[in-house]
Amino acid sequence: MKYYDRNSPEIIIRPVTETELHEAKELRLLEGSFPTDISVSRIDDFILQLLESGRHASARFAFIYYYQILEYAGFHYVDQDAKNQLRRILRDPTIVNCSDDKIEELFSVMTTINNNDDARMKQVVEQYCNPHVLWREIENDKEFFTSSVNFKGGFSLPALISNDTFK
Repeated sequence: MKYYDRNSPEIIIRPVTETELHEAKELRLLEGSFPTDISVSRIDDFILQLLESGRHASARFAFIYYYQILEYAGFHYVDQDAKNQLRRILRDPTIVNCSDDKIEELFSVMTTINNNDDARMKQVVEQYCNPHVLWREIENDKEFFTSSVNFKGGFSLPALISNDTFK
């Protein structure tokens, strides 16, 4: 629901705890109006719990929860092309003969699946993150992204985007 309508009702049952709430402006509807029909697929419960925890946490903990989503998705991510190749190899009726060609083909697919974590996280972002939606969120909080942040101790983080990005 939160993807289509950020203000739709939400029922969450959890023990009451003292938490510091992160108040952020949220967009109401991301894609015009709420859709009349929704096609859904199963979403990992762990990711949903992290999203819900991040939404109601302080900015520091929200960052950790959201990063953990990328980390978790990157760990469990399997490139669709590699998955299709593996499926094709395993469905081959001659696989039981285990010829050297088939073993080499399997090793080739398995090495592409075992990319390092950075590459897999990057692939998750490229495949599943919609740039249109991200830029709408960034534009919604452009004051934050166009100003520098000064930390205690003297470190200064420059603005992530320029003031004229949305003109």
